[in-house]
Amino acid sequence: MAVYARVNHGRWIVDCPACPSAQIVKPGDTSFVCLSLDPLCPAYGEVVEIAWPPVWRAIEAILAHRPNKVNRNWYPWETLADLRAENLAHGLPEE
Repeated sequence: MAVYARVNHGRWIVDCPACPSAQIVKPGDTSFVCLSLDPLCPAYGEVVEIAWPPVWRAIEAILAHRPNKVNRNWYPWETLADLRAENLAHGLPEE
């Protein structure tokens, strides 16, 4: 089972597939281990594969035009066109 990396406040993160915890990752990381403080998390201590979008560099380039990290978010269901449209709607460069 793989979990998708996403951008949250300008940071790449992954969410645990079994509990509400998340961890910061960086492009190139292939897996993570849930280190939740909840000992009942069924994925605690398990190695989970990370799925990266093939266009992660383009995602970062588009988000870099946003004025602060609070607005630098991306979810796996969003396309590059979605991000460009959001930038244009706020008067920011597309790429």
